Amino acid sequence: DMLTVGMYGKGLVGATGCGDADYRSQFALWCMYSAPLMLGCDIRSMNKATHDLVTNPRLIAIDQDPEARPPIIMAAKENPSRATMFKFLSGNEYALAFFNLGEDDMSVHALFTDFGLCHNSGYGLRLTDTFTGEDAGFYREYISVKVPAHDCRVYRATLQRP
Repeated sequence: DMLTVGMYGKGLVGATGCGDADYRSQFALWCMYSAPLMLGCDIRSMNKATHDLVTNPRLIAIDQDPEARPPIIMAAKENPSRATMFKFLSGNEYALAFFNLGEDDMSVHALFTDFGLCHNSGYGLRLTDTFTGEDAGFYREYISVKVPAHDCRVYRATLQRP
């Protein structure tokens, strides 16, 4: 199978295709699964948003992590439109992704105990936004992230003491 990222309705993917938010979510999902990143779009006519997404070194590093561990999926039982993924990476780092598959903006949450980081350990996570490269802060116990409709937020995390 190939990514539909950047096709914008061309080819056999529907009359209108997806928007940039959908493409970010699809690409991030494939990176979290360490799947082969094969593009279906014509790279000769790719726009800047698509180029920046498919060449994002921080997302590609998650996809190509040497350990290729599968993510832990924490789907929200009360709302199947939102999901969180946590992935162990090599070098004592982690990836944390928040997906909003719904039609409205919503908050997506993660309790750190769900992936083995207990509050009484004295540790938290320092997050770096994989799309922007910016420091997204330090969190202990949980995080709640506002995610636009059809979009995602993906962070690379390091374990730290406050």
